[in-house]
Amino acid sequence: MLKILSIAQRLCISCDAFSATPMRNLAVTSGLKGYGRFKDSVKQAGIDTSEDQLGDTQPLQYDKTYGTSSFPTAETHSQVYDGIQFTDVPVVHIKSTSNNTILTVASGSNVLALQSAGTVGFRNARKGTNVAAQAAAIALASDAIRKEVKNVRVCLKGIGPGRLPALKALQMSGLNIISITDTTPLPFNGCRPKKMRRL
Repeated sequence: MLKILSIAQRLCISCDAFSATPMRNLAVTSGLKGYGRFKDSVKQAGIDTSEDQLGDTQPLQYDKTYGTSSFPTAETHSQVYDGIQFTDVPVVHIKSTSNNTILTVASGSNVLALQSAGTVGFRNARKGTNVAAQAAAIALASDAIRKEVKNVRVCLKGIGPGRLPALKALQMSGLNIISITDTTPLPFNGCRPKKMRRL
């Protein structure tokens, strides 16, 4: 308890909030991670903070339906898009690294089309640009439309510069994107990173 109080004093929180009988859900990260400059710009939607509704003993009320309409539900896998079940819709895999962007359309285990920044004519350092990723996505979308693919799911992998331009180009080229999934692998402190480069 003493440790919690000392942390609360460091974060400029009044300690009487911890002594109240019905505890409120309190999450303070502004002092720990440096989010203080953003806290005024974040809109707290779905929270009623008027003084007559929010007493000292009443917990905060959140609207549980706010923002959850775009998340998958139990019925998502049984939905049908143009006569094709959700699980059978072709998947566009976008692998975006700092050096290249590779796009693949796969239906099950069959690869329908594959494009990268190198196959559309960009060489060397220009392969890692967002313009190259956009051109590769347009070429992939034209190949997919030629093979009568209309609805796709998108899996994004990597944090390269071509990640969002490729997604935008797929959307502009006429493909109907029904879901977007981020499959970027995140290590839970796995391998030791390379040493800092000295200049």
